[in-house]
Amino acid sequence: MNRDDPAAPVAEEEEEEEEEEEEEEAAPVLADEEMMLSGEEEPESDDDEDSNLDDDDDDDDDDDSDDDGEVEVPLKVEYFNIHAGMTFDELRPLIRRFTVLNGLFNDPLPRFANAGSTAGVLRLYAEEDQEEGERRQKYILLLYRYTGFAVSRGGEVEVRRSTKLHQLRFDVPRGGDAAEALRWAGPAMGPLVYPAAHAGPLRELWSVWASDLRVPPRAARVHLLADVVILRRRHYTLARMEQVCARLGRIMAEPWRGYHVAMELRLPEPVVPRRPCEDGGKGKGKEKEECPVCLEELESGLVRWPGCLQPHVFHGECLELSLKESDKCPVCRRRLLTLIDG
Repeated sequence: MNRDDPAAPVAEEEEEEEEEEEEEEAAPVLADEEMMLSGEEEPESDDDEDSNLDDDDDDDDDDDSDDDGEVEVPLKVEYFNIHAGMTFDELRPLIRRFTVLNGLFNDPLPRFANAGSTAGVLRLYAEEDQEEGERRQKYILLLYRYTGFAVSRGGEVEVRRSTKLHQLRFDVPRGGDAAEALRWAGPAMGPLVYPAAHAGPLRELWSVWASDLRVPPRAARVHLLADVVILRRRHYTLARMEQVCARLGRIMAEPWRGYHVAMELRLPEPVVPRRPCEDGGKGKGKEKEECPVCLEELESGLVRWPGCLQPHVFHGECLELSLKESDKCPVCRRRLLTLIDG
């Protein structure tokens, strides 16, 4: 390399940047075959490259080492059209769920929040049971779309790689309410959806949203639409972040296209601790139950992992910490995740 060439320092800096990103942006723990929607084999890499929306970018950011840490998704939908996928059986469940969310675009109160190098807008639509005695399965349906940004060689802030979209359905525990379940939706989806390098700010982003949402008491079905923008940490400045946030309005109006993955998760269930009087004095000689995470006595703020053969109960705060790393039960390793099969 000619040291007198003015482009030489730029090339060296880009090489160092790629090496740094490879270490920073490790893939999530759960990026495995269980994330496949239809159970089919993953398409050939050549086809993926041809259909990527951002493959016309000749920047070195397209190198395989520059991975955002997102889950690889086998199903691709190029354009959002509620009728486009009806000839394909495997697309019907996904397309049908999209049509349910048309009302979200009319939400009069979108919630904006920002945390670190991330920002986003959340829109909500809640449907109540029509009859007082009506009891149907409560759930939260979330469309979570995030778009990455970086600074180009010319110093401009621009979209980096393709936008990622995840569809997640959270079943609300029996006897629970949607508002309380929203608190657990963020930690539960973290290991599955958040890019590893930005997991902390994205968790904070969801916490801000969850604390601000007002869900009707009788809400049986809650539909959420989240648009998130992420600026590469290396390029973060306040001025650049303002430019990224200014793009949110345009992103929210864009059609849903690109990669999709559909997942269903059961949320941790609240547990009411037993009072001493409820044991009738029989429990005096028994050992006190301990939280498997912190080994402290289980007294208040308790939750149970759903679906375990034996009930595994934890402190709520301890389980939130555990969910930052994995969606598996800390005791038996049972997952919250199941695939949506329509």
